[in-house]
Amino acid sequence: MRTRLWTPLVVVTVLTGLTLASCGSGSSGPQTGSPAWYWQAAQETYASGDYEKSLAHLEQVAKGDGENKDHAALWRATLSAGLARGYMELGNTLSEAMKEDTKLTGDFTVRVQDFRRNARRHAISFTESIGTLRKIAEAQPAVKLQFPFPSGSANEAPALVSLKAGEKIPPTQIDAAVDHTLKRGLLLQTARMAGAGDDAAKGQAQFASGAAEVPKLVFLHALGKSLYDVSALFSNEQLHEPKIQKVMLDSALQCLAPALEAEDAQLKQQAEEVKKEIDKQAEKTKA
Repeated sequence: MRTRLWTPLVVVTVLTGLTLASCGSGSSGPQTGSPAWYWQAAQETYASGDYEKSLAHLEQVAKGDGENKDHAALWRATLSAGLARGYMELGNTLSEAMKEDTKLTGDFTVRVQDFRRNARRHAISFTESIGTLRKIAEAQPAVKLQFPFPSGSANEAPALVSLKAGEKIPPTQIDAAVDHTLKRGLLLQTARMAGAGDDAAKGQAQFASGAAEVPKLVFLHALGKSLYDVSALFSNEQLHEPKIQKVMLDSALQCLAPALEAEDAQLKQQAEEVKKEIDKQAEKTKA
């Protein structure tokens, strides 16, 4: 009788102990919802190619007070600008193809709209991050980019090359071109943030140690050039949103200002060239 009464209690006690032990053994990783957990999740989703989730995770890290706060802000801005570049390239290439061959209008119109809508979202996100990035840069002599250098090719997607040549391609090739072009945008943008311009090989070399150390003025120049390039999305030829374009161009000039006074003659010249292009675009916007 005593055995029948106590056996269930013993079983419950043992199971409870096993459950607690199991929970304790899994507590070695970052606590769910913590900045460290989001940072790890961002790396995992980025490796799997889910850039939207990576952006969401990095936003959580950047909003917190963890050790990776600045790293997350820099990485998130790089991803946003890179995706904006990729979507812009896709939209522009298909748009030009439609001008050359009106028969493509039915196939490409919706795609162009989607590409430019995504480019707009990421371009605005990048622009909104500039204030934070400038603060990070101005607080130190060099900016550390502590995130992986992207994989992929710096060459244009074969399907887009064919379109530019006036060739007809099946819709399935466009799908493949999307992945290729987004990776290309991330690759080129990361190289630029590292001070390598659009030289992907040079940019990758900057990350040889696992992180790129970028002199402050070089980094700010890269921000200004990136803002100028992405601002073309809001020109009259594309989305026709001059107010947004003006905000981006003004912000670009603010980023370029230190480089315009640089002792490095080459950097100063590069900044002056971008400024001339910005001034020209500003005049076109007024007109």
